[in-house]
Amino acid sequence: MAHTHNHNNNPDLEKLGRDRKRRYCCCFPSRKSCCWTCGIIFFLLLLAIGLTLGLLWPTIPEYGFSDPYVPTSEENFKVLPKANTFKPGPSFTPSATGLTFTMGLGIDFWLDNSPNRFPIAIDSLSVLGRIQSVSSSYIDSKKANLSVLATDISFPKRTNTTVAIPLQINYDSAFPLDPNDPFLTLIATVCQTPFLGYTPVPPSPRDMRLEFDLDVAPKVLRIFGKSIKTTVGPLGFACPDQLKDAIGVLEGLQNAVGGAVGGLLD
Repeated sequence: MAHTHNHNNNPDLEKLGRDRKRRYCCCFPSRKSCCWTCGIIFFLLLLAIGLTLGLLWPTIPEYGFSDPYVPTSEENFKVLPKANTFKPGPSFTPSATGLTFTMGLGIDFWLDNSPNRFPIAIDSLSVLGRIQSVSSSYIDSKKANLSVLATDISFPKRTNTTVAIPLQINYDSAFPLDPNDPFLTLIATVCQTPFLGYTPVPPSPRDMRLEFDLDVAPKVLRIFGKSIKTTVGPLGFACPDQLKDAIGVLEGLQNAVGGAVGGLLD
């Protein structure tokens, strides 16, 4: 006589079924252990994300500038654009009706990128600055201004780097030169040199004060919508010998070219 087995009454199978019913979230034996484990994993993920952001989040670095100086050569400036007209020191471009005068200067720009784990690269820097007159008001930028032009400025990570930045004073005027022109009276005062009948008041000269605004957005900071915004200056620039000599050249050009124009008009 054949025997039949009733699997439904098997104690081992019944115990296995009860164990399966009591398990939650895959293989956890209780809802409490499931919640604790998921909470710990979530906390560790948040901690890892926080540490990563803390290590990689950009820090606005400290930076500063030297006083302006007259460079000896444009070769000192590694950041000059390929197409540029920059020349160190004074330069004159006279014509029959007017004069363009430029003065090539330099400043040393240092940036401490030590806190950051990435380099900072500035694609280009093109700024139109201001020059203060003897009365400390700003000279009309259409006649005299300060230009800052540079490209491919790089500050490696974990270092403090200094870069020479070219500045250029630009002045345009028609002939005859006006002895009361704010820029001409400024350089005469700075150098304590009489010019076209204007005599600066002694005893002590003052610096030429240059100022410009910067809103620089390096590539790495643009990702996070950040930029470096600051006003540089006023930077004090004392009269160098080259500028004092330039005053004499300006007066000579006034006499020569102005006299020639006067002769043509006669």
